[in-house]
Amino acid sequence: MRQIVLFSQDEAFRERASFLFAGAKVAQSQNAFTNLVEQLDPHVFQERYNMMLHELSHSGALAPFAVQGLRIGALDGIELHHHIYTDRQNVTACAYCLKRIHKKGTAQEREECFHRTAVLTLVGHPGSIFCEQEPLQCIEDGSDKGSEKKAAKRLLHRIHENHLFDLMDVIVCDALYADADFITTVQSYGIIPIIRIKQENYNIMQEVNDLSQHVSFSREDDDYERKISYRYRIFEH
Repeated sequence: MRQIVLFSQDEAFRERASFLFAGAKVAQSQNAFTNLVEQLDPHVFQERYNMMLHELSHSGALAPFAVQGLRIGALDGIELHHHIYTDRQNVTACAYCLKRIHKKGTAQEREECFHRTAVLTLVGHPGSIFCEQEPLQCIEDGSDKGSEKKAAKRLLHRIHENHLFDLMDVIVCDALYADADFITTVQSYGIIPIIRIKQENYNIMQEVNDLSQHVSFSREDDDYERKISYRYRIFEH
C-alpha cells in the first residue's frame, strides 16, 4: 500500500496508470488506500495491478531494479495473521487456516490458527515491489513443510499465465525449495532458480560435499563489506 501511495503522487505515473485510478480522486494515505482496496474484487484488482507492473516495465521505470543485468524475483512464505483460541470448541477454521499447538501437554496448552501465503516480489537496489501471492490451503496442500511448495507451484503457474515472468530473469528462494521437482518447474518457465543452502540442511550439504569430489569449484568472489568469500560450482543442464 505504501508503494502505491508513493507512486500515486507522481503525475507521470498517474498518467501511465490511469486505468487503475480511473480518474478518481486518489487517496492520500496508506490507510485510505487499504480501506479502498478492501472494497474491491481482489481478482480484478490483481489484474489491474499486473497491468500497472507491465506498464512500468515497458516505460523503463523498473530498470533500476536490475542487479548486474539480472532482474531478480524473490519467493518466500510469510505468515499474515494468527488467532489464539483457549476454547477449541469455538474454533472456526476456513480453507486457508493452518493450525499449531503451543505448550502441548501442559495446562497452558492452546491452539493457534494462522494463514500463510507464498509471495513473489521483484527486488533490487531501490527496494522491493510485490508481484503476486498464493495462500496455503490446508485441505488441499496439507500442513507439512511441503505445503508451501505446492502453493508456490500454483503461484508460479499463474505468474506464467499473466506474463509476470517477463519482468524477471531469476528467482531467489531458500533451502525449502531445493528439490528436483521445484527446480524443474521453475526452469520450465525459462527462469533460473537460485537457492541458498544453509549449513544446517545436513542431507543437502552432504550431497554438495560428495559432489565436490567430482566437480571442482570454478569461481570465487569476495564480499569485502561483509568480509566473506564465496565459492561457486557451475553446473550445466
